[in-house]
Amino acid sequence: MNYLQYICQSLILLQVILFFSCSFEKKRIEEAEYQAPDYIIGKPVWFSGPNRFRTLSKELEVPVHPFFDLKPFWLPKSSTVSFVMVNNKSSKYYYNFDLKTGKKYLRHKKCQQNDIWKRFRRRLDRTPFTEGFVPRLLDQRGMPQKIYVFGNEKSFQQVEADAYSQRVRVVGGMVLQYCKYYPCRGKRSWRTSLVLIAVNPKDPKFKNIFQINELRKLVDWNYVRAYIENYRGRKVLASKEYPSYRIIGEIAAAKAGQYAFEKGFLFTIDNMNILRKQCYKLYDYTWGHIEKLRNYAPEKIKIKKQKKDPIGFYNNNFGTNVIKADIQDIGKFDQKTNLDKKLDFEGHFNEFYSHLLKNYSRQLNTCFKFVQSSNINDNHERHWTFAYIENFFKLHELEQSYECGRRVWIDNPISIYGNKEYKEEYNNCSTFAFNRAMDRGVTRMSVLKKRDKEHFQYIQYDNKVGGTHEKIYSWTYRTGKNLSCVDAKSIKNKEKYVYQSANMAEDIFPLDVSWEYFVEDRSGDKSILIK
Repeated sequence: MNYLQYICQSLILLQVILFFSCSFEKKRIEEAEYQAPDYIIGKPVWFSGPNRFRTLSKELEVPVHPFFDLKPFWLPKSSTVSFVMVNNKSSKYYYNFDLKTGKKYLRHKKCQQNDIWKRFRRRLDRTPFTEGFVPRLLDQRGMPQKIYVFGNEKSFQQVEADAYSQRVRVVGGMVLQYCKYYPCRGKRSWRTSLVLIAVNPKDPKFKNIFQINELRKLVDWNYVRAYIENYRGRKVLASKEYPSYRIIGEIAAAKAGQYAFEKGFLFTIDNMNILRKQCYKLYDYTWGHIEKLRNYAPEKIKIKKQKKDPIGFYNNNFGTNVIKADIQDIGKFDQKTNLDKKLDFEGHFNEFYSHLLKNYSRQLNTCFKFVQSSNINDNHERHWTFAYIENFFKLHELEQSYECGRRVWIDNPISIYGNKEYKEEYNNCSTFAFNRAMDRGVTRMSVLKKRDKEHFQYIQYDNKVGGTHEKIYSWTYRTGKNLSCVDAKSIKNKEKYVYQSANMAEDIFPLDVSWEYFVEDRSGDKSILIK
């Protein structure tokens, strides 16, 4: 055998090996994908608890929660996962998803924009992907894991169901950063999260795409990157525009899904059940005391003061961010704790609320994020009372603090050392001061909105043009960032711009709802915010 024959036989052998390797890889992927159906319809489980904690659908049925009632069915070998669609490509409107109620709501109307980073010259008008989230999976920031899926709209499942997931193939990921308050200087100022990039295998165009490098060849990748960095808004100050989002890196398919599931938090049936049950306990515990305080009659009190609170939750400081550690700790709670006996605060709302902030603030933060506290159709008074209390906690989440002495809300930012600038002390606040905190808390949230800062907005019905027309009854998150829309009628006239609020023009809270004051007690108010 001469050298030339040896080379030819080696090449033939190599081709055979590659053929069988590719065939085996294809077969392995097909077998892995076969383990999960193309789509799954959710069953109503999360909202199947007591009536006082849920809101029925328009058909007066228990609704499906798209995040908790569906599973991700992540298959690492084939990099396939189930996702829930929130925004499709052709829609004229962009929607957010409210994790607590399991419903999406209108955020803004889409419009043409120019690239804030000035790296892409053409206008950004069309949406290049379908947007959704992976059920039961939280990202590093404690939000539903976001996923962008490429594929023709006709290739996606069209199912007559309230909530369903469908299968896609993860081909990579993007490391996205968000600037809360411009200018963002240093790494700590930018919030980092992972966005999964996927394709719809049902679309023939993307059927054989397995890596993000392969996807770049089929789509205008520069446009995709520019769109992601612009479509959710930017900071506008005195008609000047500043970026709020940026992409700092990409991750290959093999690492993207693994990173999302390892660095994020995946809910299991057990910790979901424990979370929901313990939040129900805490809500009932809180409302039981509030009812007792509103109807306080000294001559009817027979229960003696107890030294220890029997609710069984762990202690933590106020305002701590709640993601993975809280849910893990919830699993350690004693589910058999007896809550029938309650502390007697002898009619002093300030003592009870100070006690609540000191002992259960972190747990309430967790519960307000994931679990509904009340059903407005079951008890109006309970619902609106919790709405005000939740607003109090949301303000602290937005780096606001209440000063009892002056009875005002003030900015209390977090320093570079991770601590708030002023120490919060509420032990000596009077009932009158806490009444004002609740009452003026709504006004404070309105101020944040007017300043185009991060805020929460209470939605009853999402009935605006382009809205979902769903009952929400929840505080919904808004970034405070705006869109810089190109006015199509004046493009020839030096491209005039229209700044569109990404937060929609509406009241921050229902005007016909007010905080019911507890009996005024002006003793106290000695504590102030200590720097």
